[in-house]
Amino acid sequence: MLERLEGRCLLALFTVTNTGDQGAGSLRQAILDANAAAGDGAEIHFAIPPTDANHVDVDSALPGGDPDPDVFVIRPLSGLPALNNPSFGIVIDGRTQSAFGGETNPFGPEIVLNGASAGEGLDGLTLASSSHQVWALNIQQFGDSGVSVTGSNNSVVGCFIGTDPTGTVDRGNRGTGVDVFGGAGNAIGGAAPGSRNVISGNDSYGVRIIGAGASGNQVLGNFIGTDASGTADLGNTFDGVVVWGPASNTTIGGTMPGAGNVISGNDSYGVRIIGDGASGNQVLGNVIGTDASGTADLGNTLDGVVIWAPASNNTIGGTVPGARNIISGNDSYGVRIFGDGASNNQVLGNLIGTDAGGTADLGNKLDGVVIWAPASNNTIGGTAPGARNVISGNDSYGVRIFGAGASGNQVLGNYIGTDLTGNVDLGNASMGVLISGASDNTIGGTDAAARNVISGNSFGVYVSEAGATGNRVLGNFIGTNADGTVAIGNTFSGVVVGSSGNVVGGTAIGKGNVVSGNGRDGIEVSGDVNLVAGNYIGTDWTGTVPLGNADDGVEISGTGNVLGGAEFAARNVISGNLGDGVMLSRSANDNQILGNYIGTDVHGRIDLGNASNGITLVEAVDNVIGEVAAGAGNLISGNDRHGIEIAGTASTGNRVVGNRIGTDAAGTVALANASDGVSVFDSFGNVIGGTAPGAGNTISGNGRHGVSVISPPRPGDFVGVQGPFQIHRMAGTGGWVSNSPYDLESFTRFPGIFGTRAAFLGIHENGWQWIYRADPGKPVKQAFEPRIVPPDRRNFTQFGDQISLDSESLVFRGKDGTGATGVYAIDDGVFRVVADTNTQVPGSTGLFTAFGQPSIGESGSRTMISFFGRDAAGQPGIYSEQTDASAGQSAVSFYSSFATSTP
Repeated sequence: MLERLEGRCLLALFTVTNTGDQGAGSLRQAILDANAAAGDGAEIHFAIPPTDANHVDVDSALPGGDPDPDVFVIRPLSGLPALNNPSFGIVIDGRTQSAFGGETNPFGPEIVLNGASAGEGLDGLTLASSSHQVWALNIQQFGDSGVSVTGSNNSVVGCFIGTDPTGTVDRGNRGTGVDVFGGAGNAIGGAAPGSRNVISGNDSYGVRIIGAGASGNQVLGNFIGTDASGTADLGNTFDGVVVWGPASNTTIGGTMPGAGNVISGNDSYGVRIIGDGASGNQVLGNVIGTDASGTADLGNTLDGVVIWAPASNNTIGGTVPGARNIISGNDSYGVRIFGDGASNNQVLGNLIGTDAGGTADLGNKLDGVVIWAPASNNTIGGTAPGARNVISGNDSYGVRIFGAGASGNQVLGNYIGTDLTGNVDLGNASMGVLISGASDNTIGGTDAAARNVISGNSFGVYVSEAGATGNRVLGNFIGTNADGTVAIGNTFSGVVVGSSGNVVGGTAIGKGNVVSGNGRDGIEVSGDVNLVAGNYIGTDWTGTVPLGNADDGVEISGTGNVLGGAEFAARNVISGNLGDGVMLSRSANDNQILGNYIGTDVHGRIDLGNASNGITLVEAVDNVIGEVAAGAGNLISGNDRHGIEIAGTASTGNRVVGNRIGTDAAGTVALANASDGVSVFDSFGNVIGGTAPGAGNTISGNGRHGVSVISPPRPGDFVGVQGPFQIHRMAGTGGWVSNSPYDLESFTRFPGIFGTRAAFLGIHENGWQWIYRADPGKPVKQAFEPRIVPPDRRNFTQFGDQISLDSESLVFRGKDGTGATGVYAIDDGVFRVVADTNTQVPGSTGLFTAFGQPSIGESGSRTMISFFGRDAAGQPGIYSEQTDASAGQSAVSFYSSFATSTP
């Protein structure tokens, strides 16, 4: 019976016994012998006695043997032979010197390769074939790279490359610390204890991976650009790590404990991925720009990470535990993706601008993340668990997408301006997100996981410059915490759109943003043809609790924009803001405000009024508020001043159509605007209502007038209400909704209110109608009754329901005993006729034939009485009388009609 032979591994062992440059026992000779050896492998060990002439004290360069760190210095006088055994790998193991003579340098390697005398342009060690291992050497001051790797599956582990043996002093090689050229599957460092390299102080890159075939290499667990403690700057002159295409599928760091690198203090970029074919590379679990603890600034001079065109399909961070990078404290950008072809890269799960805990500001000096044109189709964050970046505390923008061609990029699921919890302000110094001149990018999404929290910054989202079109801002919380319940306001406005053709929110469920709690407006639109739809602006995420922006909910100064829409999901809830709900300011022309709830909760039932007007138009032209289509009318109720105010002589051509103003969404319950439903002041040519079916507005339940027109007349203009219209109309199938907070139904339906004074029509116990006046703290008294004979000797037989008053006067509609009807005033107790059916219509030879309810208002010294009237042809119009007390005029000073042709 034959016995099976045992397999044996025959290793050749070569020992370095002196620090000489050549000859027996030298490192040079050991390499030559290992290259020539046969068998299964070769190892080079060190056993240099302490009596060697180059056993030196690290501090003083005196002979070793004292308590200070002592090392053995090998000074080659020419280039060392490359490691190149075609049959197997060679192991050079500096750890064996400690095993031989004891630990003489507790701070680092005991074997030093000093290349200062080797010659210009020469590398320290060259790994020219495969499977070599270099352990625990200090490689310094060579004329080119410390270690050059041209083979595959090699390892460089536990070495100090570019420093002194303590890892605290710059002793850089003239070229790169470790240069991998064309080799695959090499490992620089490792995750296990003792595997860390310190690669610092070199005059070029720390680590460079370059060339065709350079694939699957790993850079793990190293300190690159710092001292051996990871706390002091000992930067390489160029990048910490560069991967240069077509090198691909490189892993820098890792997810296992100890696999991440500290890449800080370098004089250029921390990590750079550049060039055609540089794809599939991963940067995982590293600290880039801080000390090893992630708590102190140790920034790289330029960006923390840059992906340079046409590098594509690379990943910075990841979604699994341990993949997060800390990219903070860098002197330029945290992450930059740059140029044509830099596409389909992902930045996932990182802390960018904060400390390692995600709770303290450790900002990059410029943007947290910048995507620079024409880089396209990159993703910052994501919807998968763990994909969220925290991009906060940076000294400029959180995220910036810049320039023509920077398109198709997505910013998803990040916290931008808060801490790791999303509940504490850790704002970027400028905008949370800036899109400048770039098109078709997406900030957020319809999935809750795609929601960004963009809070605590100067502005939240800012879209500007020509070419910034087709961008979408969807589903984000802007100005609140991560729960959407507490304000973490951006200092200025939540969203600013200064360019054209963009969308904030949308017409599908989930697209709307919560834009609340910000220090100025919720949303500013100065560009043209943008859509703002489906958002909660000034409330919490439920739409039921006020969380107002400090100024207006929405301010529009552009042209052709749409706020809301007829679809249910397009409705904005614009409530709880400390200014106007919506402001259309100068140059706001041809905009549409459709289908919104302005001043109420999301259900249209509860008062969450804006602190000023629901909608204000100042010097705005040809805008539309509401429409006749189903769902296009706005609900404008509960606001603390007017529902709508149209002001300024340039405000013309505006239409208010099909809205409910002062009621709940059903139109059955008063939800008063505190003052007028609609106030028109110093404006001309505007239309409230219309002749088309559904054009009429429901204007009821407001605290003062339904419609107040206080505008100096200008012949030929139409101001106010056109077509069949009732200021007080039946609200649905319910009862009348009084245009007052006072319930005087048993006396008159529509009392007049001015401040704390009231006037109303009542019925005396003898059956006569009287006009009563109620002043605070005084009994109700008669202001006027039909049996009182005025100076013109007329008796009144009937009064209109509506009484209107100001500080000194009241006006009413009445009918006298002759059958004449008109509008009459009592000025400080003195009766006079404003107009009746004996009065000639201004600009006409005919007389008035009918009158609607009048209103009175004051502006400075002027008093304006406006009323609805018909001329002899039955043509309706708004007419007004103006009295100017400052000019000493107590009678009519100007009196004219407004044309009522359809605009």
